[in-house]
Amino acid sequence: ETGLFMETEQPELLCQDLSFVPLSTRPDLAGIAPLAGIEVRSLEDWHQVIDWSFATCGPRAIAVKNQSAYERKLDYQQVSAAAAAPLFARFLKDAATLEAAELKAIQDHLFHYCIDRATEYDLPVKLHTGYYAGYGGMPLHRLRHNAGDMCALLAAHPNTPFVIMHITYPYQDEAIAIAKHYPNAYVDLCWAWIINPLAGVRFVKEFLMAAPANKLFTFGGDYLPVELVPGHARIARRGLAQALSELVREGWLSAADVPTLTERLMRGNAHELFNYEGTLAAWK
Repeated sequence: ETGLFMETEQPELLCQDLSFVPLSTRPDLAGIAPLAGIEVRSLEDWHQVIDWSFATCGPRAIAVKNQSAYERKLDYQQVSAAAAAPLFARFLKDAATLEAAELKAIQDHLFHYCIDRATEYDLPVKLHTGYYAGYGGMPLHRLRHNAGDMCALLAAHPNTPFVIMHITYPYQDEAIAIAKHYPNAYVDLCWAWIINPLAGVRFVKEFLMAAPANKLFTFGGDYLPVELVPGHARIARRGLAQALSELVREGWLSAADVPTLTERLMRGNAHELFNYEGTLAAWK
């Protein structure tokens, strides 16, 4: 199990992301290279493995996703292949000989290489931000820089849509500022409703007051057992209804605009950004 892509018999029920963590942040040479039938002896060989991964899984993926914010900052610098190649050669021989900065340079180069491939396949890039799953190990001093670190990524890849997952809670104000400023930044409320429902209500209200409404996705299940998703969806619907109702009562939103806005937030935005029909067609 490489974690690269999940095969499914029901893609219409749950579209799959292509994870590029095993291609960039933690290169899984032993797991993925044999699948591609490529012996990795250089950085160029690993590029070919990445290319194979996107060619094989990209057409059936709804997006690409990276959760590396659990283990490092999102300050992915642009490192050239020429600079990364000798470091990667040492990585192949003995990764333990590399300094932390050298390992980061390899990760940085591969991360941007994967973003370029995602752009070629018209795949939005989902990035985990904010709150950690689990307990007892969340470094808030690093999380608080997620949004700021993303600014360089958004500027470096202006033709690539980035989806900020989990509203960067508890630093959601920064997510609103990014979505307002950067044309290619979107925000997903997945998980946010069960982390803090009232924060979700405040976020929806403040987002709609500041940023374009077409850049907000209002729900994602974020449960392993599917049986728990309906309860999460009920919380999300209640929170969205409360946010929009308060905006109407406070005079910021017309009641006549609520049905159209609700459809956009709950369904329309996602269908505009993600190629759902094309992805399903690729599975057939």
